[in-house]
Amino acid sequence: MTDCDIPPEPVVTGDGVELVTLQERDIGEPQISGITLGSWICDRCGTNQTVPIIDGEFEEPDECTGCDRPVFSHKGGFSDEQLQAATRADAMWHPPTDLVESDKTELWQQVREFIYQHWGAEDTDLYDGLTAYALSTWFRPTLTFVPHLMVMGKTTGGKTRLLNTLSHVSYRAVVSASATPASLFRMIDAYNVSFFVSEYHGLVKESQQQLDNVVRAGQKEGEKVTRAEPTQTGFEPEVFDPFSHIGIATQYTPADDIVNRCIRIRTKPAQRDIPATIDAATGEAIRNKLLFHRFDLLRDSDKWEQAEQRAYGYLAQNNITGRTREKLLSLVTVAILWNHLDDIKPFVDLVVEQDEEATADSEDAQFTQVVKDLLFDKVNSNPGLGGDDIWAGIEIPHQEIKDEFYTHTGKDKSPTWVGQICSRLDIETTRKRDGTVIDDRRLRDKIERLCDEHNLSFEPSEVHNPVTELPESKQYEMTCSLCGEAKATHRLVVEGDYICERCADEEQQGVAG
Repeated sequence: MTDCDIPPEPVVTGDGVELVTLQERDIGEPQISGITLGSWICDRCGTNQTVPIIDGEFEEPDECTGCDRPVFSHKGGFSDEQLQAATRADAMWHPPTDLVESDKTELWQQVREFIYQHWGAEDTDLYDGLTAYALSTWFRPTLTFVPHLMVMGKTTGGKTRLLNTLSHVSYRAVVSASATPASLFRMIDAYNVSFFVSEYHGLVKESQQQLDNVVRAGQKEGEKVTRAEPTQTGFEPEVFDPFSHIGIATQYTPADDIVNRCIRIRTKPAQRDIPATIDAATGEAIRNKLLFHRFDLLRDSDKWEQAEQRAYGYLAQNNITGRTREKLLSLVTVAILWNHLDDIKPFVDLVVEQDEEATADSEDAQFTQVVKDLLFDKVNSNPGLGGDDIWAGIEIPHQEIKDEFYTHTGKDKSPTWVGQICSRLDIETTRKRDGTVIDDRRLRDKIERLCDEHNLSFEPSEVHNPVTELPESKQYEMTCSLCGEAKATHRLVVEGDYICERCADEEQQGVAG
């Protein structure tokens, strides 16, 4: 990201609102400069004038004091969206009031201590994870995935207090007890806010559904949400970018696919004295330091990219994949940049454990595992095929899935339920004389994708032999695809490649080891 690409940030001082940005220079470091909101420059003679902002609104001067011509541009060349965001900053979120350089290690501790002082957690490992979460909000332009929070607990359990605490040290964090669909999308799209909802369970159904849509689409960069907006002539489609940090406080558990996209924080009444109010002055001092590091890291994007690659490596080394990896990537990256990776490891383990438990409880995950295992059973029972052909034409009866689901979970479902799950997961079925079956030529790809989403490995659930022996009639027809020398006598179960006996022994020893 170049200096000119870094978006300006409103800073609210006693003298008004400044839009602070990086100013490119030919020599040396870029200079940070601020332009007071409401500063206008005459397009004709270059005269500067400032018109006070009243009730969050500003207007151009009536005429130029230098040439009497009313042709103006706002000083700085900011877009309308940037100017509008600046007028609303002080009313919508807690803005910075200055730009203060600070040491990263000290800043991590200050953010952690701020969260600790204002919210009580039974598990102290949560504090470092929430510190990384708050820091990550300041670098959203560099992120590919954002983590969402789901704060769960009973009334007076500290849910809203946690969101309000995080809002003082997070980037443009808006805490709302309610959210209409129109305001929800516009605030995120137009003002790039971090959006926290303190009463998810109290939202009307439409607002809850729309917030669910944001949670689903707002975790990955580049996703869009389309809505039909009313106009004077009817309805017109509008496209919104929902990419944002979302925090939800709720008394009950939402749908599985919403839970699976969030890091869950369970709250209880604090077991120690917590201040009745939030220390706004300390929060302000922390935001001023975070704004400096936001500009510093957005300007030097190589630092972030290098840390992110280390984060990918760390997650891969710990076998963290799928949606769990998406939740943790930015938090681990921040911890690496701030030299606190060791401190965040217990929180990482907690999130992994959460997702494993959610997978065990999720019917979609259980269904995926059952179909995956039946799929491998069908493949293993047809050893004469290889390559992509081993997956083509496989049919799995709904009744068979129903029976296996009962064996796997103890839950007695109907074949109709199997059909409903298949329809929702976009798995094609065909009605046969003796019952309905899964009949989908892309079944392997779909099940592999579902395994990735639910943090399941794409292999049989039990420890298994990775190869199967070919019938003697097939052994003379081909050469080992691994060594390229000996005659193929076996086939790799997942990949479908034909291999020789020596390579098959090596594969089996690898699994055993």
